[in-house]
Amino acid sequence: MAFPSQTIINGIKMSLKTNPVLCVEGVTDRKFFKSRENPNRSKVDKNVIVRACFGLENVSEIIPIIEEFLQSKNGENFNDCFGVIDWDYNWYHSRLPKLSSNIHHHDANNLESFVLFQEQIIKHFNESGASSENQFAVQCSEQIGYLRCINHKLKKKWRFKVSKSDSNIRSELIDLFSRNIEDQNLEAFRLGALKLYKMDIKEFNNHVLIIEQSTHYSQARIVNGKDLFSFIKRCHNDSTYENIEKRFTNEMFQTTSLSKHFTKWGISNS
Repeated sequence: MAFPSQTIINGIKMSLKTNPVLCVEGVTDRKFFKSRENPNRSKVDKNVIVRACFGLENVSEIIPIIEEFLQSKNGENFNDCFGVIDWDYNWYHSRLPKLSSNIHHHDANNLESFVLFQEQIIKHFNESGASSENQFAVQCSEQIGYLRCINHKLKKKWRFKVSKSDSNIRSELIDLFSRNIEDQNLEAFRLGALKLYKMDIKEFNNHVLIIEQSTHYSQARIVNGKDLFSFIKRCHNDSTYENIEKRFTNEMFQTTSLSKHFTKWGISNS
C-alpha cells in the first residue's frame, strides 16, 4: 500500500459524513469510475467519492471495517460504503474470501479487460483498419494470460512486470511480440514465452486444457487487459487506451451488471 491502511480508513469515515464512498483497487480504477455517468444524468464523482485503496485485499478488508463502524453509529447520519474489485485469476483458483454484499467484482480479469471485451468495443476492433494486428495482440495476450493463471495456481513467482516500470509487462515479451507482428506467428510467440519461463509445451497445453474447461473461463477473464493494451500500443501509439476508453460510453456502461449494482446500492441517484 502507498499509505497506512488506517489513514485510508480514517479518510473514508470522514467522507461518509457527507457522501457515499466507492472503494476501488487502484488509481486507474478511480479515474475510470469518476468519469462514469449514472443513469439519471449526474457523474458518479458528483455524488460519490471514489477512493483508491491500493489492492484487492485492502478493499476486501476495509469494507467490513467500515460496515462495523457504521453499525456502531446507528442513528447518526452517515452514508454507505461500497467496493469494486477485479476478478484477476481468482475465478479459477477460488481464493477470494467470502465478500461483503457491498463488494462486487466485475465480470473480467481487470478493469481494462472489462472495457476491451464489451461487445461494441470488440466490433470496433474487428472493423478497424488494423483488425488482424489487433486480433494477434489479443491472441498473444491470451497466451500470457494462461501463463499468469498457471503462475497463480502453482505459486511459481514468475515475473511478468519489471518493478519500478510504467510498463505492465516485461520488455522481453514486448520484444517477442514485436518480432512476430509482421508474420503474426502465434506459435513462435508462444514458444518464445514458454522458453522465457522455462516451461515445457506439453505441460503448458495440459494446463490450458484444464483452464478452458473451468466453469468460469472466458477470454475476458484470462486476458489481463493491461497486457493487451501494451501489445496494442506497440502496434499503434500511446493514445490507444484513451481512444478505446472514449468509445466505451457512459450509455454502454449503464447496460453492464456493474452499473446495475450502483443502482442496487442506491448510489446512482442524481
